[in-house]
Amino acid sequence: MQALEDINRWLMDEGRRLGDGVTIVEGYCARLVAAGVPLSRANIAQRLANPLLTAWGIIWPPESTDSCDMSRVRLDTSRYIGEQFHYVRENRKPLHKSLRGLDCDTDHPA
Repeated sequence: MQALEDINRWLMDEGRRLGDGVTIVEGYCARLVAAGVPLSRANIAQRLANPLLTAWGIIWPPESTDSCDMSRVRLDTSRYIGEQFHYVRENRKPLHKSLRGLDCDTDHPA
C-alpha cells in the first residue's frame, strides 16, 4: 500500500506541476508498473467543447506515449465507427471486453 500512497503523493505534488499531459501519464503509468500493477496499455481522454475537436487523449504503451486530438471529421470514418471509443461515446457506459480469443475478422482492428 505504501507504493500506492507514494504514487498518489507524486500525482498531487510533482506530477500535477509538470504541465505536460504526456509526461504526467508516462510518470504515472511507470510508477504503477514499478508498484506491481500489471499494466500494458492506458488510454486517457477528455471531451472538448470545441466545434472542430471532439476529444483529446493520451495513449500509453510502455515503449512510447503519444497524445492525439480527435477531430469531428474523424468520427465519420470506418477507422472510428465500431472502435472502443465509439462504443463508449454512443452508449455512455464503459466497455469491458476480454482480449482473449479476439477474432480479427469480426472485431474492430483497434
